[in-house]
Amino acid sequence: MLFVDGLGIGKRDGSNPLHFGDYPGLRRLAGGVSPAGLEPGGVARSDEACLVAVDATFGVPGLPQSASGQTALLSGEKAPLIVGRHVNAFPTRALRTILAERNILKHFVDRGFRATFLNAYRRLDENGRPLGKRLSCTTVATMAAGVDFRTLDSLRQGTAVLHDITGENVKAQGFDVPVRTPGEAARAAAGVIAANDLTLFEYFITDIAGHSGDAAKCAEALGRLDKFVSCLLDDLDPDDTLVVLSSDHGNIEDLTTRSHTRNPVPFAIWGGRPELRERMVSATTDIAGVPLAIQDAVI
Repeated sequence: MLFVDGLGIGKRDGSNPLHFGDYPGLRRLAGGVSPAGLEPGGVARSDEACLVAVDATFGVPGLPQSASGQTALLSGEKAPLIVGRHVNAFPTRALRTILAERNILKHFVDRGFRATFLNAYRRLDENGRPLGKRLSCTTVATMAAGVDFRTLDSLRQGTAVLHDITGENVKAQGFDVPVRTPGEAARAAAGVIAANDLTLFEYFITDIAGHSGDAAKCAEALGRLDKFVSCLLDDLDPDDTLVVLSSDHGNIEDLTTRSHTRNPVPFAIWGGRPELRERMVSATTDIAGVPLAIQDAVI
């Protein structure tokens, strides 16, 4: 499960990097076409993949935000409706409660399956938990599932991937980490995927780039993700693995604003039988349906 922060679908015009950029890996995952211009509920298909444009707003006024959107995407609960608003940044107590009770990692673990969070953490405390009081939704979900966090040692051993995929951003912050190509990171990811029933990866550089409003930064963030996805699909067997990609809200797909958008976001599925992919997309209209579709397909 690839969670890509701030990736909407957007219009088919010059303001959308997904439209004017060349991203063959993302196109392959998205049914062989650029998803730009796909209307809400619209579907794109190829022999190996399927994508549907799903809602991230839940009809709640205002712009979708990270904490409530990610809670919905990970838990299957319509979090913005439950708490009555869109919640930005880090989850509130109410959202943490939802994630502690229900999230896709916990769902798999509770049923005896192997689930893991692929991201490497830079610092953990003596109990193996991330430092700080402001914990991300993926961190809260991992803790609730009782899953071990991956570390920089895991990264060096080739069993983790950093949030920026290559490690360049993290190394620039002074951490002793190897800098890898997206292809090398994809091979590490493929090894972890082979050893688990569910592997979750979070990439939030897209949201950071979108907030910058800088076209070059947006192209770099999408290009890095695209190369990772392309190499990952090459390293995996579509008969044995489902790769899904979705997001919490739009952002990077509209260069006319530095804010989030109300655009639909992708729910892309690669691998598996065509009838399985069709069943998954036909049952999913918003991001809360994404983990439910995965659970129904696999368990």
